[in-house]
Amino acid sequence: MHLTTRLAPALALGLTTLVACDCSNCDDADTVQSVPVATDAEAVTTRQPSPAGTPARALEDMAAALKDGRISALLPLATTDEEFGAMVEAWDEKRVEPFSKDEDAEFKEMMRMLTAEGAEELLFGMVEPQLAEAQQQLAMLAAMAPMMAAGALQDADAPAEAGAMIASAGAKLATIDIANPHKAKQAIAIVCDAARSLELDSMQDVARLEFDEVLDKGDTVIGALMGVLAVYELDLSETLESVRVTTIEVTDDTAELSIRMELFGVETDPLPIKMERVDGRWVMERPEPEVAPRELERPAPATEGK
Repeated sequence: MHLTTRLAPALALGLTTLVACDCSNCDDADTVQSVPVATDAEAVTTRQPSPAGTPARALEDMAAALKDGRISALLPLATTDEEFGAMVEAWDEKRVEPFSKDEDAEFKEMMRMLTAEGAEELLFGMVEPQLAEAQQQLAMLAAMAPMMAAGALQDADAPAEAGAMIASAGAKLATIDIANPHKAKQAIAIVCDAARSLELDSMQDVARLEFDEVLDKGDTVIGALMGVLAVYELDLSETLESVRVTTIEVTDDTAELSIRMELFGVETDPLPIKMERVDGRWVMERPEPEVAPRELERPAPATEGK
């Protein structure tokens, strides 16, 4: 079992916090009743006023929120009032569903392992024997990059910079010292600190969260993930800091823009972005809903004697 498997609880932490389990097939005897949810009059989830500004500023604000690991800021910026309200409603419906005793027990054990006194030493003891194997796997992946880059150069549909970007990514992977025990301890400490700050010991604790609180916990999880990547010199903040937005055309309620960024040391070609103004805020253009084609009418089968 390699390093990523040993660190899987850290990823499960984020997923379990944000999404309650599906227990549609659970027997009543194997389920735990969730907690009551506040009525509409009691709900505390709020929607911030629509921000004023230009389409370019809206995109820049989204990139800045993501750079800082603030899902709580990104989601309101990137969604319409209708979409945001639907997410709040979906969460309130999901969190009143009963969850399985096995799921609750698994969550409790995971949180206990991540938050207990001495958790960092325990997790490092689990990970340390796998560090050398993880380094070998990473080296194999880096060695494949030149072949992938060559394939991208032969693909007429691939962006012009794809080959250089893949080659640069491979060179970056080759420099990552994933077998470094000091870095492993740093990464584990980030995960354990984040788990403790969540203050979630059971699935019932998760179900008690209002949607705003879910987003705040999501900030903690994303921040920890970005922190772990930064330990290994994979700093997403640097990439998002390099985002540059160019306005091409703006009408009353639509806009065309392009963005560039530096990825693995290579500047991307301009990526076209279409935006629209909805509820007073600029969001990325939504695709038109697909209309299901009408079923072709079939002639009635001929009856005998006709």
